[in-house]
Amino acid sequence: MGKHKVTLDMAVQIMMDESAKVPAGGGHDSREPEWKKTIMEIVEHYAKHLELDAVSVFNALESSRTYWYANYYQWAKLPKLEGDVYVYETEKEMLDAVQPARGFRCPACKAVTPDSTECHSQVVKDGRVCNWKAYGLFGTMGEGVQILVKEDWMENPMVHSIFKPIALEESDGLVDEKSE
Repeated sequence: MGKHKVTLDMAVQIMMDESAKVPAGGGHDSREPEWKKTIMEIVEHYAKHLELDAVSVFNALESSRTYWYANYYQWAKLPKLEGDVYVYETEKEMLDAVQPARGFRCPACKAVTPDSTECHSQVVKDGRVCNWKAYGLFGTMGEGVQILVKEDWMENPMVHSIFKPIALEESDGLVDEKSE
C-alpha cells in the first residue's frame, strides 16, 4: 500500500477527532463543520501570504496551540494579513521600520513610551499613573498595530499586537506634534 499525502482537510479532521476523544473535549459538537471551515480559511490565508504550504502552516500553529482549537483558531487571534497588520520578511526589516528607540504611542494616555506593549510614560490620567498594557483586556483599543515577521513565523506562529510605533505614525502621516 502506497503512502498518501496528508491534505489540510485530513490534518484538520484528525486534530478535531483527537480533540473529541479527550475527556475535557466533551466529544463531537454540532458546530464542528463551521469550526473546520474557519480553521481551513485561516490556515489557507496564512499559507498564501507566507508563501508556504497549508499543511506546514497548520502544523506550525498546532505546535504552539495549548488550548481548545475552537478558541485558538479565531480571526481575532490570527488576523487577516492586511490593513493594520504589518508583514516583514526579517526581524531586521521590522526593526528598521519600527525604530523601537523612537518609542511607541500609548493608546490610553497618548504619550510616547519606550516599551511596545506596556506604558511607562508616567503620565497621570484620572488621578493615576498610566500603566496600560497592549496585552490587557482592551488591548491597543484599535490604535496599535499588529506585526508578523515571516522568517521566524514557523517557529513562533503568532501576530504581535503592539502600541503604534512613532516611526510608523510618521510614515502614515499621523503624528500630532502636541503629543510628543
